[in-house]
Order: sequence, then structure tokens, then C-alpha cells
Amino acid sequence: MRGQLLDIELRIDRRDAQKLTRLQGEATQYTEAATKHRTTAAAARTERARRADMAKRHPELYDIETKARHSYAAQQKRAAIEQSRARAQESAGYHRTPPTQGRGGPSAGRQ
Repeated sequence: MRGQLLDIELRIDRRDAQKLTRLQGEATQYTEAATKHRTTAAAARTERARRADMAKRHPELYDIETKARHSYAAQQKRAAIEQSRARAQESAGYHRTPPTQGRGGPSAGRQ
């Protein structure tokens, strides 16, 4: 009986150690992801500040750059839509063709 309890305790300890290792790995991944997100957010804040500075100093250039950015984004969106439509048409696979209105039946050709 005591031997079985020791085996059970060892299995529980092993399972807990594996779970702890897995959770530590996940925590490391999440920490790395959070660091990357913080870096990205800092870059976005910097760019936003630079754009605001540019808008104050050179309003004409800012307007031109903003219009160019918007047109580029719209162009990219249109291209993505066209690509998704093309992929959908390619993957459609089987298309049933409706029957033609030609001569039908065995006696239709004889007169």
C-alpha cells in the first residue's frame, strides 16, 4: 500500500514539474511578446509625435503625405480584395453547367 502511494506521489510530482516547466515557457513567450508590443507602441508614439511636428512646421507637406498614405492604403485594400476574389474563383472547383437547349431525346433527330 505504501509503495503504491509513493508511486502515485512520484507521478503527481513529475506531472506538476512538467506543468511548471510548460507554464514557465509560456510566461517567457508572453514576456517576450509584451516587450515587442511595447517597442512597437513606442515607435508608434514617436511617429505620431513626428507627424504632429511636421503638421505644425510644414502643413502643405503634411497634407500631401497624408493624401499619399491614404491613397496607398486604398490601393493595397483593393489589391487584397482582388486577390481574395481570384483565389475564391480558383478554388471553386466543380461548376455544374446547365443543360443546353439542343436537340434532345432519341427521336428528336429523326423527322
